[in-house]
Amino acid sequence: MTISRLLGMASFVAVLAVFAIPTVTAQFQKTSKWVPDEANTLVMVRVKQVMGSDIASKEKWSSDRTKAFQSGASFIPPWADRLLIASHTDFQYFEPAWRVVVYEQSRNEIEISKVSQRVGGNIESISGKDAILLPNDAYLVEADTQTLVSMAPANRQATARWLRDSMASKSRLSDYLAAAVRFADKNADVIAAFDLADVASPDRVEKRLVAAGKLSDAEVATVLAAVTKINGATLGITINNKITGAIKIDFDGAPTAVAPLVKKVMFEALRNHGLMIDDFEDWELKVNPNQIVLMGGLSAAGLRQIASLIESPVIESFTSAQGGDVASDMKTCSKQYYDALNSLIEEMRERTPKATSLKPYTKWFERYSRKIDALSILNVDPALLQFGQYTSSSFRDTTKMLLQTDLQKNVAKSSYNRENDWYSYGYGRYGSSYSYDGRGRQRRDLDNQARQQGEIGARALMDDVLQKKSEVRQMLTAKYKINF
Repeated sequence: MTISRLLGMASFVAVLAVFAIPTVTAQFQKTSKWVPDEANTLVMVRVKQVMGSDIASKEKWSSDRTKAFQSGASFIPPWADRLLIASHTDFQYFEPAWRVVVYEQSRNEIEISKVSQRVGGNIESISGKDAILLPNDAYLVEADTQTLVSMAPANRQATARWLRDSMASKSRLSDYLAAAVRFADKNADVIAAFDLADVASPDRVEKRLVAAGKLSDAEVATVLAAVTKINGATLGITINNKITGAIKIDFDGAPTAVAPLVKKVMFEALRNHGLMIDDFEDWELKVNPNQIVLMGGLSAAGLRQIASLIESPVIESFTSAQGGDVASDMKTCSKQYYDALNSLIEEMRERTPKATSLKPYTKWFERYSRKIDALSILNVDPALLQFGQYTSSSFRDTTKMLLQTDLQKNVAKSSYNRENDWYSYGYGRYGSSYSYDGRGRQRRDLDNQARQQGEIGARALMDDVLQKKSEVRQMLTAKYKINF
């Protein structure tokens, strides 16, 4: 586990008591019985409270999906009361091995039969429960009249065993996640929690810190001592008349010594792994006993960025089924699809790489391509679907191009360093001194060339998508006589 990966994922987790709201019934504790004992990551959303907030009412999040998306609330299903997402995350690559989602509702507004009609799937029985296989490789199961659960990837045997275990037992969470669940029942509206116990390898962390060359020996020792004592981290968001957030990192011991280095190390880690949210730059840092806290306001763009990191494999598959007519006309379905797709394109257009590190953009383009693939395609104009598929492929091509450019840069730098090491030994101490300076300049030149190539390639792909979007918009407007 590298220091950048560790601090990068440590910055996205559960919540902070600073934003406490009135205590409610311990609903998430009941819901947590559906979480497998291997889980190390939880996301919990108090949907009813979010949708009842001043900003949600003002901007009509529950009725206007476009406004909800633009505000970053598109990952919240307005027909649910609570949403829980659990996963076992590989912290080295920040990818889940599996993901479980639980949707709870006070009224049976979403029936699995309607979802089946929407996605064209057949209802089958798994462990005695009605289930359907969704197009995006997930099983959706009707646990009871008020609870829908899902498992991804859609391994039928694993899903059956998970359902039996969940129905027969109580919560099997780790101590850290169990504490986050108790906290979620009475505090912030959106909570994500990561259990980081036993994640860090002291030897690997130290090697990475030294190799990075950005900290002094004393600073390396300070960070190493703190990182190896991290228990977990939390991200919390409260939504009312404005959006506020907080990150806390929990330690086994006082983190006072490392506090001055937290922003420097953590923000660099977030940028390198495509997790940096622009609003974090202005957040205030505080040091509490056994805890470091960052807190501040969130813009709509910041909430959208965080929402893109909170993935549910089934929300888009049946959000369009909420209380609607299965046989909605193509004009309506196409308009909904276009609005959602356009919002994703515009968000990524703002993130098209400029003269910065290439790494952050690889993950953003990959995430947004998956979001496009998850959009409901039922009864959508074929030409529009073709454009959506083209956009998704273009985003993935951008990811591959950025990764390849970064790899070529590293290979070139490695080759150049080897050649210059041999050259410097051949020409004595004056030549050695000169060649060392040359290596530094060459590395900077290679970095600049790679960034320029990445920027040019990404912009070219994005410009092509925008051009085709304009053509598709004109065609749809003329065809359906409404403004797309």
